[in-house]
Amino acid sequence: MSNEEKVLNAEQIFEFCQKQNKAEPLKVKEWGGTVLLNPMTGLMRDKFEAKAMDLNQGAKEGYNVTGLRAWLAAQLIVDEEGKRVFSDTDVEALNAMPNGGLERVWREVKKRNALGAEFVSEAGKN
Repeated sequence: MSNEEKVLNAEQIFEFCQKQNKAEPLKVKEWGGTVLLNPMTGLMRDKFEAKAMDLNQGAKEGYNVTGLRAWLAAQLIVDEEGKRVFSDTDVEALNAMPNGGLERVWREVKKRNALGAEFVSEAGKN
């Protein structure tokens, strides 16, 4: 480690991450406007992966992303006060919408949250 590198303590990490944990706007022209998209927390990422594995129904490899775009949109799209715009009961209605808006949100979630190639390749299979 060089002399210029700073070794962080827990307080510094939490403070830095708190500043980064803010919803950012995403223009969704397919929906006629802009949404605020929260970043995934570690817990949300774990829930996402668990849901993907549950949807895979015991297959030995890979993930099933069927319905995950709408579920993730419902979890991460918030209003100006940081409250979720969609409830869990809205997921079915989101799944029934034309794909364009959900796909735009999905791509941005992958980009902003470093979702790896395993989800990209599995999404292409469904």
